[in-house]
Amino acid sequence: MSNVQSFLNARGVFRVSTTNEGARNRYDVSFPRPTGGVGTATFRDNVPSSFTVYKQGITYAGTPTASIDKLPPQAFAAAGLNATLTKALRLVSSHEAKFDGINSYDKAIFSFGFIQFAGGSVSAGQLPNMMMLFKTKQPQMFQQIFGQYGIDVVAASPRPNVVIWTENGNQVGGDDAWNYVMLNKQLTTAFIAAGNSPICMAMQIEQAAVGYVFPALKMSLDLGALGKVPASSILRSEAGNISLIDRTINMGGGGASRLFTEAITALAPGASLGQIQALSDQRILQQLVSIGTARNDKRIIDRMNSILNGGYSFAK
Repeated sequence: MSNVQSFLNARGVFRVSTTNEGARNRYDVSFPRPTGGVGTATFRDNVPSSFTVYKQGITYAGTPTASIDKLPPQAFAAAGLNATLTKALRLVSSHEAKFDGINSYDKAIFSFGFIQFAGGSVSAGQLPNMMMLFKTKQPQMFQQIFGQYGIDVVAASPRPNVVIWTENGNQVGGDDAWNYVMLNKQLTTAFIAAGNSPICMAMQIEQAAVGYVFPALKMSLDLGALGKVPASSILRSEAGNISLIDRTINMGGGGASRLFTEAITALAPGASLGQIQALSDQRILQQLVSIGTARNDKRIIDRMNSILNGGYSFAK
């Protein structure tokens, strides 16, 4: 038996039933849970969103059993995250998805997991990085969850390259691979199954830490004559740190840096560094809401309001 036929046979454990609902298709799927038993999920394509690029793509928020709320503090401590940083990831996940969540309709082509690690090159997302971390640290479990189904990841620059075996015996990589997963609902289901693995959850947390959390706290703001200033030297409160992490995950480091620079410059034009560092983090977040309102960007508005009203500390 060829490797390709072996992969195709293995994918048979992911059962997909399709029902046409007019403008959309409903997919009812089942899969073997990595921890035992059978899991089920339902999702639909043709997502009604202004961000929709791929009508064949789907959105799936995930199952309660794959919720970040199910994980104990030790799971975050193992990735070097303290209580504040853990709160940040819990907040982001509440706006994104569960560990098995999927979006495959927007420009990222295929996004997976509790903070929606993006696959497509246009987003420069870190889904390939997470999968490489998984393969490097847990090769046997990676083979069980991904490899046996013809899903692999290999070292490449500027980021690892995910490669998929197709039913035609070809291997596709990069955006072509994510397009293939987006269209192939068996492989979409394979990722849902993977997200129910406690080891996959741990790998997602670790990649979130090294790829987003720690860089967010090292992010610099270009404050003109004052030069580049660490954002965390200004936003020093628990709420401030959480906002830095949330915006970095959602907008990328560059976008987040520009957003905070715009907010601080508007609040304290021509101010000294000391005056800027004395700004209330609450005022900065309120300014972010104002910017989001002017841009009609609900992601900024909703997330900053959830921090402002979430009971987080603003003490510096």
